[in-house]
This record gives sequence, C-alpha cells and structure tokens, in this order.
Amino acid sequence: MARFERADLLAYYAKVLLAETAYVPPPQRGDDEDVEEAVGGEVDAEERDSSPGFLGDEGGDFEMRFLVLEERKLEEQRQQRELEMMRLEEQRRHGELEQKRLEFEQMKWKEELEMKKMEKASRESLAAKIKIWGDVLRNTISRMPTEGHSG
Repeated sequence: MARFERADLLAYYAKVLLAETAYVPPPQRGDDEDVEEAVGGEVDAEERDSSPGFLGDEGGDFEMRFLVLEERKLEEQRQQRELEMMRLEEQRRHGELEQKRLEFEQMKWKEELEMKKMEKASRESLAAKIKIWGDVLRNTISRMPTEGHSG
C-alpha cells in the first residue's frame, strides 16, 4: 500500500468534494433531450440525470467535474480581473481630472499674480505719478479763491 502525505490526501479530498457538489444547471426547454422526445425518439432513463442540476457518479469521471470547476473558477477570476481593471481605469481618469484641475488652478493663480504685479508697476510708473500729481494740482487750483475779481 502506497503512503501518501496528509496534505496530498486533504487536497485530493477537497477536489473530490468540490467535484461532487458542483452545480450544473438543469437542461432548459429546447435542449437536445426535448428535441429528441418531440421528434419521437426515446431517451433512456439511464441517460437522464437522476438528480438534475448536479453531476453524479454515473461515469465516475472526476476529471471532467474537476475541469468544469476549474473553468468556473477561471471565469470568476477573469470577471474579477475585469472589475479590477475597470476600477483602476476609473482611478486613472479621476487622477487625470484632478491633475487638470490643479493645473488650471495654478494657471489662474499665476494670472492673478501677474495682474497684481502689472497694477503695482503701473501705479509706480513715472507717467502714473505725473498724472496723480497733475490731478492733485488741478483740484487744488480749482479750490483756490479767485483773487482780483471783486469788483
């Protein structure tokens, strides 16, 4: 008698248990069995699954059941990868939008700073100072009392 490791035996038991309880959807109307019955062909009772929806021991084909389980597992993994890729794509788009928003805000602040610098420079320019001085003089002169017109 061959000696097996406990871990190997447990792994094999888990595979068998999964294969035994694998769900297979029952045949729908319009499948091959219904078509044969409608045409007049007979379907042996042995060919029908005694427990619809589950794989039985009829053929003892554990490998086939294991392959069906593996296929389902791979399909679930594929769906999980698709969901993860969609989530990552959404995060990437969100990051791009955030980057564009920050760039726009930075550009806006730079423009405001430039406008303030230009305003300050225009107030401190020689032409601006002469204009302000001229306005002050004009207002001062217009307020002076008129002399020599008393007459």
